[in-house]
Amino acid sequence: MTEQQANDFVSVVSTGCPVDTGLDVTGVSAEEYDEITRADGELARRARRAAGLAEFHQLRNIKEAGTDPKNWRASVWWLERCRGDRYLSKPPRTFTQQQVEAFHSDVAQLIDSQVRHQDDHERVLEKLSELADEHLDTASTTPGTDSITTPDE
Repeated sequence: MTEQQANDFVSVVSTGCPVDTGLDVTGVSAEEYDEITRADGELARRARRAAGLAEFHQLRNIKEAGTDPKNWRASVWWLERCRGDRYLSKPPRTFTQQQVEAFHSDVAQLIDSQVRHQDDHERVLEKLSELADEHLDTASTTPGTDSITTPDE
């Protein structure tokens, strides 16, 4: 990657575009970018800083717009996107990632305390993990949150 390509890449990312778009604009492959950032993290650092500043500026604009009562939608947008776990409405049968993990842990502890034979114990815990993985694979994540929505049955 030339210095011009690196500068163009950082410029694209600084507008809020994802890394993939920066690579497309500069004609650099994802593999080449990975090699460059592994060998010297300066480009990745510049890109992260540019992306962070782009996000910061957008959020600051939204926050400033939200200070005017007629722009209340800006405040709602910010709350839903940045604090979705609190402000997005949750459809029925929605669980947070933490709730799923806590339930899994509780069931594992129950099995620990109730199943005495080691072979049975390991087999049941393995099946529990398989079930959890299977169900989480069919669940969808709610944007802006750690919430998991299970499909209707």
